[in-house]
Amino acid sequence: MRARVKTTHEGRRYGARWILSWLETFPGTTWQDRWQVSPANALGFRWVDQVMAWMSEHGEKPREEGLRSGLLCLLVADVIRPDLEFLLKIVRSKYWREAVVQHRDPAGFARIEESADPVLLASRLGLLACSQIATIVVAKGGGVADVTVGDCLELRHVELQILGRGGDSRSLFYSLLKDMGQFPDDAPTTLRAVTLFSGQLTVDQLVDRYRLQCQPVRDLIVDYLAERQPALDYATFEDLARVLALHFWKNLEDLQPGIDSLHLDRGLIAAWKDRVRKSLVAGFQTAGWSRGAVPGPAMPRCWGGSGPSTSTSPSGLWKIRLAGVPGRRPVRSAPPRSPTRRTTRGAKRGWTSAPGSGCRCCPP
Repeated sequence: MRARVKTTHEGRRYGARWILSWLETFPGTTWQDRWQVSPANALGFRWVDQVMAWMSEHGEKPREEGLRSGLLCLLVADVIRPDLEFLLKIVRSKYWREAVVQHRDPAGFARIEESADPVLLASRLGLLACSQIATIVVAKGGGVADVTVGDCLELRHVELQILGRGGDSRSLFYSLLKDMGQFPDDAPTTLRAVTLFSGQLTVDQLVDRYRLQCQPVRDLIVDYLAERQPALDYATFEDLARVLALHFWKNLEDLQPGIDSLHLDRGLIAAWKDRVRKSLVAGFQTAGWSRGAVPGPAMPRCWGGSGPSTSTSPSGLWKIRLAGVPGRRPVRSAPPRSPTRRTTRGAKRGWTSAPGSGCRCCPP
């Protein structure tokens, strides 16, 4: 993997040397064994912090860009094979895809170019499809000819978990592989047909797709959902699982890695509220809502204003009001009324953005 630019080549050699030196501090017979034992595989984008801290302890001034270039070199050379989750969390530029194409399996990607439309392959969607194929090759080993239908399904499953993105544009890579004759004749025509009509998931599958780290809390959520399941339709049941597993506990694990208790301090609760609020605003802005339609800092309880329960009882977990997630119906303000106008008895109260003054989701 000698780069054309001398500084780039030196950066790759510098990063690869220090990453391998760091991996030598972990037990294992191969570099892959040491990588799996190290904390880097579970940290995603923050993996480099561990290496930089170790280098600082040994009196070396770390260079972050050099370490990231070194990791790319080790991945393309098949020295280590991180999980798909790790590869989707790290920053990958166009040089990442180009390095895999040029140095890992140039013949395999050349077959894709021969069978695909050149205009489509050069477009944004085509480059994205090539990046997805490169991700599978790096994570699973081998080349393009070794990619299976199961590998494609696993990648889409992980992408939905990590990135939360669906649509036909992220299934194009499967069509490219099938058109070049990669899969058997009885393989699904499109990947979307398999992912859309795969049936209902069990309680454990709904929760485990978010990969919660704390097993006791994961089991608590599963037990609660199993108890609620008979009284709910599947759409509501799936939404409840997403709110509890993803928007509540997974957010807390991201904010405080290693958390294993429902006894939450005030600082963590405040950080969780801020994270939910930012996610809510970003969701509505993406959907085309005006900035003024999104509640401000003084949010009603139904918009995440009341943070996670700090009750000493595990049942306090289910008292959380998490309706304020992207995709929910926003609280609307009623037209201003004259101060002298009286509300007749029995008249319906309008919705308001003030908590406790008519909001249907918040008790007075």
